[in-house]
Order: sequence, then structure tokens, then C-alpha cells
Amino acid sequence: MKKHYTFKWKKIVTFSMILFSWFFTQAHDYRNPLGRSYNTSGEVNSFEHISFNPVYLSTSMALSTPTLNSPPSNFSTANDIFVDFTLPLNAMSGSVTLTFIGSMTVVVTFDNTFENAGQHSTTLDVSDIINSPSVASSNSSFLPDGTYSVQLGYLDTTGNPFLSGINTNITYDSVTLPPVLISPSDNASTTPGSSLIDLQYTLPETPLSGSVTLTFTDASNNDTVLTLSDATSFSGNIDGLNFASTPEILVASSNSLADGIYDITLAYQDSNANAIATDTATGFSFGDVVTLPPVLISPADNASTTPGSSLIDLQYTLPETPLAGSVTLTFTDASNNDTVLTLSDATSFSGTIDGLNFASTPEILVASSNSLADGIYDITLAYQDSNANAIATDTATGFSFGDVVTLPPVLISPADNASTTPGSSLIDLQYTLPETPLAGSVTLTFTDASNNDTVLTLSDATSFSGNIDGLNFASTPEILVASSNSLADGIYDITLAYQDSNANAIATDTATGFSFDTATLSNDTFQYNDFTILPNPTTSKIVISTKENIKNISLISSIGSQFHVKIDDSINEKYSVDMSNLSNGMYFVVIETDSTYYTRKIIKK
Repeated sequence: MKKHYTFKWKKIVTFSMILFSWFFTQAHDYRNPLGRSYNTSGEVNSFEHISFNPVYLSTSMALSTPTLNSPPSNFSTANDIFVDFTLPLNAMSGSVTLTFIGSMTVVVTFDNTFENAGQHSTTLDVSDIINSPSVASSNSSFLPDGTYSVQLGYLDTTGNPFLSGINTNITYDSVTLPPVLISPSDNASTTPGSSLIDLQYTLPETPLSGSVTLTFTDASNNDTVLTLSDATSFSGNIDGLNFASTPEILVASSNSLADGIYDITLAYQDSNANAIATDTATGFSFGDVVTLPPVLISPADNASTTPGSSLIDLQYTLPETPLAGSVTLTFTDASNNDTVLTLSDATSFSGTIDGLNFASTPEILVASSNSLADGIYDITLAYQDSNANAIATDTATGFSFGDVVTLPPVLISPADNASTTPGSSLIDLQYTLPETPLAGSVTLTFTDASNNDTVLTLSDATSFSGNIDGLNFASTPEILVASSNSLADGIYDITLAYQDSNANAIATDTATGFSFDTATLSNDTFQYNDFTILPNPTTSKIVISTKENIKNISLISSIGSQFHVKIDDSINEKYSVDMSNLSNGMYFVVIETDSTYYTRKIIKK
């Protein structure tokens, strides 16, 4: 009985030791990451080849534990991570690992150059771990931003696993986390009539000093930039017309905003000076403290109507509801004369208006003139918003209206009441045509006191400056055809006329009272048959000497004004005519005798 009992007791002791060894192995494998391998999906697999000797572990653990020198605990970086460690024993092939334990577990396996006992160092390119020096494999190609615990592990050549202590609070921060712009939100607006902007935001990281900005970008991509304090959040109002009134705004590129539509961008850099991160709200409408500019879509700059047509293509939009009766369209010509149309209160228009009959367009409520003359115009669209803020405008320049009439020519010389040089037949002629003339349409007409016309057809040039010979029109090459080759001395109205190249109605310009005088005058005496008139020219009086009986004497000016002369009885057959009260110029003396009339020219100086 005693021997049998002893046998059973030895069996029980042996079984208990085996059970304890198995339990110890399983517990050790469970709590140590080195006892697990990681596939590319991050799943954990047990090392199949690991065997444990509890007695060996208890006596040699301290001498075999690796040392992780870098990265140390409480370390933060935005750059690549320097790794430095010491292995007390040679490592089994493919067993040296560095494990980052955080929101994601990243296991880096080093190659055989790092498997010898001793100190090893390298730099991990955390954006491309696989291609870092001495790295054999990794379950992730990069290390996400975050805070990690890091542990070094290896298997010695006998297969025993060893882990270093865990270095904690190791932060990798390579980007600035995006800010959150809570207000304004997309398409928000201020209260009409108010300049206060509700601003709320948070920054997920401590900002780099002076890096927090708020940028208002208008429709023309012009920026108003505010530099804000370094606080990680803000909730309150800022005054868009007086940024300086908000203490949290440290610097402003402009102290106020114009009314308009803006995109608002909140930006900052984190304290590691990583790249700027932003959040943007689009379509923010600021205030209603000014009238937002209208948009004149058509006519555009330098546009024109279709030749021969009086229809004007008009398109515009108003960004705000207009004040009643405030919408106007103004045509300003080269002489700064305005034709003003008052339009309906609609916020947009697309159609045609008739430049020769504005009344035909119902949207035109009032017109200062019912039609436009052909010409070049600046067109200004103007309105006030419903809050009666200042007028806002948009202008198209250089608009050419129609070609429905011929623009008037300009006869520069002769001017009204001009004359040739006494005794000369040369006429100083200068003119310009504002449009290209229809071939053969340019004419110069001399109309005498009896309405008889001498018509010259001129070349098709748009201007002329020179002399023409009134006694020999054929001598001037620019005169193509003349109804008569010369003029008689006399008083003429001169009319320049042409048609434009579209054959619109003839346009003219006229100089009146032109005196054509080719007679040679004497400074002393003018004698004709039995008449003697002297002096000619005169400064006051002339004396007419004749043996004939004079019944009547009249003086006619070069512009046709007639002055009756009272005839006193002749003294020694001489008649005195007082011209001292008459203006200087040329006059015709008309003498009526018993048998006929005589007309002679007198110059009053």
C-alpha cells in the first residue's frame, strides 16, 4: 500500500508542473506583443515556433531585454523619426520589430543588418516606411498623425522572445488639423442695415503665433485679410465697417468691407508650423450699407447696333431690389449731352429697345428724348437699392448707335459772313465728314441771292483743307464735276452735303453770307462811266460825283441788310453818303437815276 501511494503522488506532482508550465507560457504569450505577429491587415497571429523555458526566463530576462533609446517618451515631431536601440543578443532572422501602438497599430520589421547584438540606429521616413533604410517590411506604408506608445521586440537565436519597456506619449504631427468655421455658414448674410458679422470657429490644435487669419474674398478676387488672436476658439460679433472695434482682430488689411458677396476663409498653422489648414464659407452677403453695383451685360464696351437698324440689345441685372423710380439708363455723347431713360423697377431686363422710338418699349417709363442721333455714346446703368443707399452704376463705353442717318458734316471754312481777299478769286475751303461718304455724294453748292446754284461734286475724301479757285474750278483736282466753272462776284450761301456709305439721308452744313469779290479796288477812286465814287475804301464818307440826276441811293451789307440813304440836293453835282455809323465790311451802293440802276462795291474800314 505504501509503495502504490508513492507512485500516485509522483504522477500528481509531474502533471501539476506540466500544467503550470503550459499556463505560464500562455499567459506570457498573451500579454506580450512580441509573442504575436501582424499580417498586413493588422490581425494578430501567434508565433508558431516560440518555446518558453520559465526557468531560463527568470534567470536571464534582465540580461536579454533590448533597450529602446529613441524615440523617447514624451517626444513630439512633425518630421521623420530617429530610431536608436541596443540588442543584448543576436536576433533570429526577421524577428526585430518596432511597434507603434495608438489609434492604429503599426509594426515595422527590420532587415538582417539590424539582427546582430549591439547598437543600431536609422531614420524612419514616416510618410514612406517601407522604403526607409534597413526596413524589411511594415503592415502600413505610413504612420498616421497621432500619439503612440512604442515598444521594441526581438527573438534571440534560440527563439526566446524579449521586449523593451514601452516608451509612451510619442506624438507624430505632420499636418495642421483643419479648423471649423461654424459661422458664417454658406450663403449666410448680415441683418439688412447692420454691419455686424456673427463669427464662430474652433481650432483643433494650438495655433502658431500670428497664423490665424480670416479672409473675405469678393467677386473680383480682392481680399480683405484679418489676423486674429491665437485663441483656439471665438464666438461673437465683428463689425464689418469697423474691424478695429474687435480686440480679437489684431491686424486688418482694410478696416471695413464694401457691401457685397464674399467667400470667407478661416486659416491657421499649428504650433509645429505645419502647412496651413483652412475652412471656407461661400456666398456670404455683407450688410446693406451701400447699393451693390448693377451689371450691364449688353451693350458691352465698343459694341454697336446692326448697320441700318435702330434696335439696341439691352441686358442687365440688379443685385438688389431697386428703390422705386431709381433705375436709369443714360446715353452720353461726345459733347457730354445726356439722353436719360427711366426704366421699370424690375431687377433684370433682356430685350431690345428702339433708339429712334423709346416710347415703343413699355419698360422705358420716361425718356428725356424719344430718340438718339447716330453717334458714339457711353451708356450708364444706375440705380439705388430699396434702402436708398448711394447710387451704384455700371458703364459701357464707346457704344456706336445705328447708322440710320448720315452724321452731319462740318464746314470749317468759309465761315458765316466770310469773304475772299478783295481782288482774289481763291476761296479757303476746309471741311470734315464724320462718316465715309457714298461715292460721288459729296457736294459744295454756292447759292446766290436769286437762288441760283453752282454745284461742285467733290472727291470722296473725308476731309479737305486748301484753296479752290472761284474763277477756275477745274484747276482743283478734288473738284470732280462743276455745274459752272466759275462764280460771278456776289453774296452766296455755301452748303456742304453728303450721304454716308449706307446711303442714309443727305446731311448738310451751311455757311451764309459769303462774299465772293474779285474786282480790283483802288485806294483812291472808283470810276464807272459818268460816276465817280471816292474814297474807296473809306473810313467815314463817300462822295458820288455825276452829271446825272440821282433819284435814290441805298447801301446793302454783305449779309443783305439794307440801309436807306437820305438824298439832299446835290452840291456841284456831288452827293455825300455818311457811312461812319456802319460796321466795317463790304457794302453795295445801289444808285437809281432817271434812266437806270447802278451797283458798285464799297469797302468800309
